[in-house]
Amino acid sequence: MAVLSAHPTWMSPLARISHTGVATRDVVVDGAAEGVWARIFLPRSALNLARRSLPVVLHFHGGGFCVGSPASAHVHRTCARMAHKSSCIWISLYYRLAPEHPLPAAYDDGVSAVMWLRSQALFGEMREGDPDFRFPEEETLAAKKADPWLSEYADFSSCFLSGDSAGGTIVHYVAAMVDGENLSPLQIKGMLLIHPPFPQEAPRASVELTNAMVSFFHKSALPAGAPFGHPLMNPLHPESPKDLSRLQLPPAFLAAASNDPLLPGDVAYFKALRRAGHEAQFFESPEMTHCFHTQFDGSSPAVAAHVDELEGLMVAFIEGNCKRSTSSRTLGEGVDAAERNIKLHMQIARQSCESSSVVEEDHEEFP
Repeated sequence: MAVLSAHPTWMSPLARISHTGVATRDVVVDGAAEGVWARIFLPRSALNLARRSLPVVLHFHGGGFCVGSPASAHVHRTCARMAHKSSCIWISLYYRLAPEHPLPAAYDDGVSAVMWLRSQALFGEMREGDPDFRFPEEETLAAKKADPWLSEYADFSSCFLSGDSAGGTIVHYVAAMVDGENLSPLQIKGMLLIHPPFPQEAPRASVELTNAMVSFFHKSALPAGAPFGHPLMNPLHPESPKDLSRLQLPPAFLAAASNDPLLPGDVAYFKALRRAGHEAQFFESPEMTHCFHTQFDGSSPAVAAHVDELEGLMVAFIEGNCKRSTSSRTLGEGVDAAERNIKLHMQIARQSCESSSVVEEDHEEFP
């Protein structure tokens, strides 16, 4: 293992360091259900920046609510790559999986993770020695521990929720469930929903999503006999517990792929967000399939160009919204700078498609 710095954080025996310069370690999410944990990805850029200056991205992996974990090779590789590209602390959550734990277990675990981050933010406030600071009565200090990486490097005023495939669906429901909660000093600045399933009906089959796979995920995650478009997976359903027009949601970046069977649901969700007055950006990767970026292994320069474009836009969205106040959440207020940032990255990515280099792959072994 290469030692990147004499800083004690990086020399921790619990840390693993990839060749991209991203250190990782696993932590228990205090206050969550038994077995819920997270993998923290800390980019090397943390060593060159001011204390507590890195935005935090809470990430939910895909897998139809039934498979996967932060230790899955493709999940780890994607999060490490994004931590490196964005200079953010990426936190990948292991949530309870169906069929043993059907929905809304994954959503509940996501909320628990958000509240754990809020506790970490409160620990940071205490560490700063504010004489007027008081830990909220509803928080139990004895049940939680301050994480040294988050205490040292995290900027909890710039937090984002991110998810691929089923993880994108989790992002929406977690954001909806914490709406109205006191998260201070944690501030959720945006949502990144990448190829999320919001099915109105049974999607067409594809190589990546066969009928058998879709049927298994659907039957495992939802109540017995539940039809496609059930409100636990489709926020546009008339019986959805929280109407979009009544929610205060952070700005959203919604990514889709033209060859993804889930594309119609993504488009419908985006349009519904805009109709409800929420700020939302939409991007469609041409000729790409479902979650192509997470399966990318570096072997195809053509796919690399699309991966670079998508992930460049994700970084632009994060950077554009870090600088904005959470009070500016209505469509049209404070949006111009973020949109200009994303459009600029789109132009750069498209100009470099023909000469794009292969995205780095993380070769770390996993427990």
